[in-house]
Amino acid sequence: MKCAGVAIGVAVLLSGPPLQAQTSVMQEVETRLASVEEAVRALGRAVSELNTLLRAALPPSPIAELEPVELSIATAATKGSTEAKFALIEFTDFECPFCGRHAQTSYRELQRQFVESGQIRYPPRQ
Repeated sequence: MKCAGVAIGVAVLLSGPPLQAQTSVMQEVETRLASVEEAVRALGRAVSELNTLLRAALPPSPIAELEPVELSIATAATKGSTEAKFALIEFTDFECPFCGRHAQTSYRELQRQFVESGQIRYPPRQ
């Protein structure tokens, strides 16, 4: 029995510029990429410096200066469910026209929507 030999030819066709030109293009791309990365880092540093300057220029927040206060309403007269998760504590100036407007309009709506539904505890009107 004879073995028949089969020859397979593979032709590789290269398209585009020669290998040396491709290497040159890749080096140029890598150089440009490195410069873009450095520019991004420089922008990041500039933004950080601006952020620091802006924070130093702003006055301190008055809220940050306040100490937390605990206020017990366990024995206070309130309307609403004692099981409510929230209590609204009102500090009012009876001579203030805006506080007067609140007493005449907003208070009734707060009571209807939140106190009567048991969502909050609220001081009763005298």
